[in-house]
Amino acid sequence: MKFFYLIGLSLFCLSSLSAQKDIEGLWEGTITIGGIHSNDSYKFQLYLKSSGRKITGKSIVHLGNEEYIEMDVWGTWHGDRSVYMEEFNFIPVIGKEEEGQKAPFYRKYQFIHNRSIWESKLEGYWQEITNDTFGQKRKRGRITLKRIDKKNKA
Repeated sequence: MKFFYLIGLSLFCLSSLSAQKDIEGLWEGTITIGGIHSNDSYKFQLYLKSSGRKITGKSIVHLGNEEYIEMDVWGTWHGDRSVYMEEFNFIPVIGKEEEGQKAPFYRKYQFIHNRSIWESKLEGYWQEITNDTFGQKRKRGRITLKRIDKKNKA
């Protein structure tokens, strides 16, 4: 009986470790602007890499006409498939002549990692990081992402 218990425990641990790596790669989809009920959106990409439960990577919001906002992100993947991430560093666009480029604001993200044998999705919400957490003027929206390429890691 102990033998079956040990095999079951081993398989559970191995599946948990592989699930952590399953978050890695390129994710692409949309980010809405104008509130959580808005349908106005931009193309959005995440490049993620995990180390245990810690996640690092980059977020890119494509504004159109080769304009984009790129940020470094960090966060945590939890055992219930939820993901929490924050932007912490703005990456200025190389080749732009504007001095003192800066991000309009930083975001924090809450996702659910939905995975199946056919596709993997990250679905959730973002909100502007402010001192006034429940302020009515705080920017927020929804995000829907699908995995594009698991081999293209951040």
